[in-house]
Amino acid sequence: MSTSTLPACPRRTALVSSLACLAFGITTAAAQDSYIVGPRALGMGGANVASTDDHTAQFYNPAAFGFFARRTESGERFGVDNNDIGRKRWGFGVDAGASEHIQGDMGEYLDHLEQVDRIRTSGINTQDDVRALLDIAQSLAHVADTGNAISADFNGGAGVRIGPFGLGVRTYFQGTGRVDQTDFTNLGLGTPVTDADIQSGGATGDGTIQVLTPAQQADLGLGLGNAGLNNTSIQVLDLYVRQQGLQNDPQAIQLMVDSLVQSNAGGGNFNNNQTRVIFRGFGVAEVPLTYGMAITDHLSVGGSVKLMLGRVYGTSVRVFDDNAGDVLGNADKNYKQSVNVGLDLGIMARIPMLQVGLIGRNLNSPTFEGPTVTDPTTGITTRFGDVRIDPQATLGVAFIPATTLVLEVDCDLNPAETTLPGYHTQRLGGGIEWNPGHVIALRAGAYKNLAENDVPIVFTGGLGFNLYILRLDLAAAVSPERTQYQGKDIPKEGRVHFGLTVDF
Repeated sequence: MSTSTLPACPRRTALVSSLACLAFGITTAAAQDSYIVGPRALGMGGANVASTDDHTAQFYNPAAFGFFARRTESGERFGVDNNDIGRKRWGFGVDAGASEHIQGDMGEYLDHLEQVDRIRTSGINTQDDVRALLDIAQSLAHVADTGNAISADFNGGAGVRIGPFGLGVRTYFQGTGRVDQTDFTNLGLGTPVTDADIQSGGATGDGTIQVLTPAQQADLGLGLGNAGLNNTSIQVLDLYVRQQGLQNDPQAIQLMVDSLVQSNAGGGNFNNNQTRVIFRGFGVAEVPLTYGMAITDHLSVGGSVKLMLGRVYGTSVRVFDDNAGDVLGNADKNYKQSVNVGLDLGIMARIPMLQVGLIGRNLNSPTFEGPTVTDPTTGITTRFGDVRIDPQATLGVAFIPATTLVLEVDCDLNPAETTLPGYHTQRLGGGIEWNPGHVIALRAGAYKNLAENDVPIVFTGGLGFNLYILRLDLAAAVSPERTQYQGKDIPKEGRVHFGLTVDF
């Protein structure tokens, strides 16, 4: 497994650039997640366990290798060879794909926290700046809540198959960034805030104070000489809190008050804020050796023995550290590497027009050691836990009424862990492939993570172009569930895959 230096990202708030680099910049190699491998499967909603027909069978179901290059003595197709994989004597293929997943409300929180640098530089001068301060307070109050993170994954590989044998190489990577330590003490923006700033443009309150407590009003008012705001300014702040729907969020309101008080008192500056981002990643490179054996024309079994080189990555960085970019530039050097072996076993049964497959991956629970990382600035040492890949089973059922038409549904029978602690994947997916004339394959599908509710459903689609012995496949997936980031609506989950396959 190779490594690469993280690309330079624009210098913005450390949290924003950190997570953006994580999601779109790491190109090493897999987590213990339930992966979607190859563009054919992605186009069909991740469902391929029962109808896999190329080198990705090493991942989806090694039992398919027992049916490759298997025909009658006269060379004819068996009546139960629904997708005609008996015609394939040997071949090879390559594929690669990547995905992003914005979990919880992380996208919106990133948008809000990105405004810290602007306010620290220019101060609060307008009503929009005051509203931005409220957004920052709300985001800081909740960005560390369970389920808020950005994750990205990558997998790619190549494989050669000759009859019932297969040999390949595949790399996987998954990384997650989330805030797991929040500093609610150092909140000052570095510049005082005046009544003129809050009331710029003639802003007035509605004559009432409904949300701010008497203690908060006293902290903001002239009486204690802290923020030094008059009653009109306090009314305006109270109205803004209600307009932005924060009346039931006392922690965010208190953070806003503390920030204004500290800004005017000249203490507790954001430069000293200890809010931290933790990055966790797991990469593995596998070399699977596969064999499939057809017991009868209707039943085949197969397995893969995999040599696995795994790396567990871990990095932490202060959100508002001006040197965060330097720390992130070396993030791919903070890892622990170890070697193990894995075992996959599969079974495939078929009758005319119907195929059923079952795959069990990593049945021996291979484990890889986690690193111990010391922050060179603070001296804080963090021990990242070992990664154990627990066994996972997936069942697939395919209806194949003709060699040009496949409908399949797959379901993971147990949840898989990810690099986001407490977040699991257990996919139910299905799709269709229509290959009229064996020239252009049209694919569509959808999948749902049964273990979590943050993304209700993800839709998939793809194309395959059959050019004699060469096949080019492309696929993408996108969720209709969207989030705000940099003022734009973007999908909370998206995937892309491509592949080239040669069959003889």
